[in-house]
Amino acid sequence: MLRLAEALLAVGVLVAAPATARAWCQQTTHDDDSCFPDPGTPLLWEGNCLQYSIYQAGSDDLPLDAVRDVMGRSFGAWSQASRDGASPCTYISFSETDLATCDAVEYRSEGGNMNLVVFRESGWQAIRNHAAASMGLTTVLFDPKDGQILSADMELNGEFFTFTVDPANADADLQNTATHEAGHVIGLAHTPVVEATMYGTSTSGETSKATLHEDDIDAVCTMYPIEEDPGECLYPPGGLDPACTPVDDGCGCRTPGDSRGGARAIVLLVAFAIGFARRRL
Repeated sequence: MLRLAEALLAVGVLVAAPATARAWCQQTTHDDDSCFPDPGTPLLWEGNCLQYSIYQAGSDDLPLDAVRDVMGRSFGAWSQASRDGASPCTYISFSETDLATCDAVEYRSEGGNMNLVVFRESGWQAIRNHAAASMGLTTVLFDPKDGQILSADMELNGEFFTFTVDPANADADLQNTATHEAGHVIGLAHTPVVEATMYGTSTSGETSKATLHEDDIDAVCTMYPIEEDPGECLYPPGGLDPACTPVDDGCGCRTPGDSRGGARAIVLLVAFAIGFARRRL
């Protein structure tokens, strides 16, 4: 039995709140899981499209083609969100780029970047110190001055869970998990609405998060409303690059928890600190 509620304690307590017209929660620069109220600046992507790269090793549980298909449908659930059941009410869209040739969660102040999707088949807890009960974890890197999201990397726990695409034989349904994590990628935090995709816990074999709840639809269509389409697809700063930069090249890379000179260099080179927020399912 999954005990994912315990995993939430590692990143902050999920605060319950009375039902309101807006139950969904947006990530902010304040970086915790409470959003009633949250004093931070809301996180948001500036352009109207996002690109993601799946790490070339894929999953030990599924063929790479199946992974690519599920990830397309998981991100697509958000871009196709509709209040009337017909036309999308959001302008956000997604596309898969070349397979990633490295699996580092990082942001580079010089050179290209990518939004990574990676299955962690070993070292989830022992090396990365992620909670074993967490099916997925998304790291969002942003400009703390204005909340602009610069990069988002999704890690999926293949070490402690067997991902499937068969609802009849689901330990951890990949689309269920990936659709939730894709919500974090666009800037959503956990909601108190139990039926929603962005609710922070799951059960073994659950598949309901693969389909957006009205709370999730309201979230994406309020954050990225079709009427306010910026009409511009902005690529990551420095362009797209599915490869990693060697650690010793002095590029000014930032990884979560990194206190090396490279992290400090970002402040100097691009004139702002890179904040990061982690969200788990």
